[in-house]
Amino acid sequence: MSKDWTLERFFHTVVNSTDLDRSIAFYEKLGFEVLHDRRNADWPDFVATNFGMERAKGRGALMVLSNDPDGPIVDLVEWTEPRFEPPSGPNRIPQILAFRTRNVAAAREALEAAGIE
Repeated sequence: MSKDWTLERFFHTVVNSTDLDRSIAFYEKLGFEVLHDRRNADWPDFVATNFGMERAKGRGALMVLSNDPDGPIVDLVEWTEPRFEPPSGPNRIPQILAFRTRNVAAAREALEAAGIE
């Protein structure tokens, strides 16, 4: 069977946030910049339909690395309806977003100095 399509590149990933402004500030410290600010956007009803939900409202921001503007986008979303609460306790599932980093030891030192754990 021939394949008439192919994936071209990784485009974006959604990262759920409980505090969008704090998340934006964090990613800016990593070198990201806001590509599209959706903090005050009114989500149309089809968003809920697309996700199979009764209601879907939130605030968001699309962010890209300033040194890789054509690279993948981090889509930060603070869900307001329904309100997102991260799982906790022993059944918590890790959420991982990994970045290739030059001189990771220096990055850790700089981020810790900026108050980031």
